[in-house]
Amino acid sequence: MSLSVLSSDVHARANYLKANHVFASLSPESLHSLAEQALPTRVRRGATLWHEGDPSHKLVQVVRGRLLAHKLSLDGNVAYFRISTAGDLLGLSSLARVDHRGGGHAASPTHQTTVTARDECIVLTIECSVVQALMAEESALTRRILWEMQHRIQALIDDLFAERTQRGALVLANKLLQMAAMEGTTSGRVHLDYSQAELAGFTGLSSRNINKFLAELPAVTTSNGRRGVRIERVEHLQTFVRNS
Repeated sequence: MSLSVLSSDVHARANYLKANHVFASLSPESLHSLAEQALPTRVRRGATLWHEGDPSHKLVQVVRGRLLAHKLSLDGNVAYFRISTAGDLLGLSSLARVDHRGGGHAASPTHQTTVTARDECIVLTIECSVVQALMAEESALTRRILWEMQHRIQALIDDLFAERTQRGALVLANKLLQMAAMEGTTSGRVHLDYSQAELAGFTGLSSRNINKFLAELPAVTTSNGRRGVRIERVEHLQTFVRNS
């Protein structure tokens, strides 16, 4: 079905749009109108949809593949990243654009991250003015957009709280030691067969920060060829926790 969205099949595009909760509240007529104006595009792997600082005037919904939104620190390291997959919506900042018809200059929101394609992707591109017109007609759409933006802001606050006040690396170290004990290991080496997404769920830490915290822990390694985390020396991790 993801290929049919590239054709003139408006019904297919409407079904993909409806998969996102933001558009799920639209009336059938509004959804059909939105689908008619959503531009299906194939994006090659590694291509950049927009750069941080570019003017924001469109939204993108992922149909297939993965998009990476990331932001670099001043020293060139990745300070923030978020993976978007099928059904996810990017570019909500464009909805802050205001057209001052009575004169003056139009407000120009900009993208806060750079977005690139991790795989070959299919996306639906929607001009912000199209969604703004629907927001004026359907209050439920506005409420869902506000909920989505609040949800993303809360996720960022939770990340900052874990990193700055709870010290995410220490939280993760304690959880790994608990898992090692469950495996019956209190010393030596142990392999923990848990994905990084599962570790994020177990600790309450953001999945995008797990790699960062793992790198801060002594005697903890990951392997590209094998799922999970290996503690090389449980004693060294115990020392880290005691001294933190």
